[in-house]
Amino acid sequence: MLFRSDDGEAKQSRVAAIAPALSLPHAIVDISIDARATPQSIDAALTQLELRAREKGAAIGFVNAAPMALAQVARFVGGLEKRGVALAPVSAILVPGALPSATPEKKP
Repeated sequence: MLFRSDDGEAKQSRVAAIAPALSLPHAIVDISIDARATPQSIDAALTQLELRAREKGAAIGFVNAAPMALAQVARFVGGLEKRGVALAPVSAILVPGALPSATPEKKP
């Protein structure tokens, strides 16, 4: 699947405006996990990402491949299942109906 993701860092990004015109699936990052590369800020960003996912049904996080950040993300991911949250690739959010929350409710 070809798609475009946008980490939200560039204020002048045109992904959200151009991708639909090209019929190109796109995704915008909800939380930049390691924008501040301290253990406390990464933990706070991960907590915020989980809260946003619960509110919206899905959320996208972006993290650089720095060893400390990846280690913290790995610890966080290890506890997701017992908190009732699933980790999924970004492409799952782009495919209609791929996530349970993305399925429209049927009204009786």
